[in-house]
Amino acid sequence: LSEGSTEGKKYPVLYVNHGVMGGEDDLTKGWGICEMASYYIKKGQVQPFIIVFTQMYTGPNERPAGITQQAMDYYDDFLYDLTESLMPYMAENYSVAEGRENTAICGFSMGGRESLYIGMKACDKIGYVAASSPAPGIVPAQDMFLNHRGSMTESEFKFATTPYLLMIGGGTNDSVVGTFPKQYHELYDKNGVDNIWLEVPGAGHDASVGTPLFYNFIGHI
Repeated sequence: LSEGSTEGKKYPVLYVNHGVMGGEDDLTKGWGICEMASYYIKKGQVQPFIIVFTQMYTGPNERPAGITQQAMDYYDDFLYDLTESLMPYMAENYSVAEGRENTAICGFSMGGRESLYIGMKACDKIGYVAASSPAPGIVPAQDMFLNHRGSMTESEFKFATTPYLLMIGGGTNDSVVGTFPKQYHELYDKNGVDNIWLEVPGAGHDASVGTPLFYNFIGHI
């Protein structure tokens, strides 16, 4: 729970998702997420809220053995872990303000991809979405690792209920996901989905994109 909490009050929730092969501790340090939240709260620009750093992989082991389609499917299945298990657990055990107006999701790389995917599939539960350097594979795509089958078609790549805020960030020197983040942005534009695109010149596949993206995202949720 971020600073400024009061007993008996209910608080909005931000779910933060890690990259491929990662875990729930990956974004707790070096990205400034907790520090930025505390900064905004102390200035009175954002009300206190709960941050949940997730473990997304739903396969039988803690981490996938490699980047395969089955591993991607296990990551996509975090949609059900989140909406059917984690969110109810949070509501039962913490002072959570429920509803899409009180729920945000963001992430880096694979976590960015899943934030977009879950944001679209659970738009009745989540109202704010951000993706830093999101990995390919929501729609069919080919990268250096895999011929991604895709979880939806390009025409399906949109929200049944428009998010209050949708942000995507990418670096111009990203050698891991390349231009796929920008392609997501352009596909949202094509499908009539309002979104904010942040392109960081010279940035790679790291926090040099995520820190400014999450700074702006946290300041406006």
